[in-house]
Amino acid sequence: MSSPLQITVDPRLELISVIHELSESQGDIRLESPYKQAIKDYFGDYDQHLSVTLFHEILVDGLDTSAPFTLMIYLFDIPHLTFIAPLPTNTLEDFGGEEVVEHLIDKLRDFAEVTDFMAFCNAQEDFYDDFITSIASTVVPDDIQVLEEYYGVTPNSYTITPIPLFGDGGFGPRVIHEDGTQDLYAIIRVASVEGDQFSFGNSSYLRGLLFFRTPVFINICS
Repeated sequence: MSSPLQITVDPRLELISVIHELSESQGDIRLESPYKQAIKDYFGDYDQHLSVTLFHEILVDGLDTSAPFTLMIYLFDIPHLTFIAPLPTNTLEDFGGEEVVEHLIDKLRDFAEVTDFMAFCNAQEDFYDDFITSIASTVVPDDIQVLEEYYGVTPNSYTITPIPLFGDGGFGPRVIHEDGTQDLYAIIRVASVEGDQFSFGNSSYLRGLLFFRTPVFINICS
């Protein structure tokens, strides 16, 4: 039986996206949009928070594009932000070691508290719901069943998570639990923005991204 498919905006990923935006670091395509302006308006006074300055330092030292998002899916929801499962060694090393990761998580936890981060996310609920509905109407769950039947593997869950602050493509991290089970994620970026209308692509684009360009959904056998 195919694993459940969820489509959701994840506050953990929005948190690290906001930190990324406030750090003004280069390397990702951050789209001009009303959502980006809302982030500036709400969080602009916190651009010198220790989580922001630390994240900037980590990025300057060199950090894989997907590493911050991989870190966040390994954490329980805000406000806890404690580990669900051990972070992969390569991700830990990418950040510069366990001490750096723990320090960053502690500062992220503080940022979420002092800014009342979840209040911001809750205020964006209608905005998030619009493109979640759009994605749900273009994704074909049967594609996942075909992959599972081919590889003979059934993960715990699949989650498609759009990140509206960034554009161009996507990637597919996974949470590997200590018992060997996996939760698979497809983190997808915005294809285009016109005014306040966000598009994550048509059916052909999304299916190509999820099942051919996003590694985790095609490499479930590994």
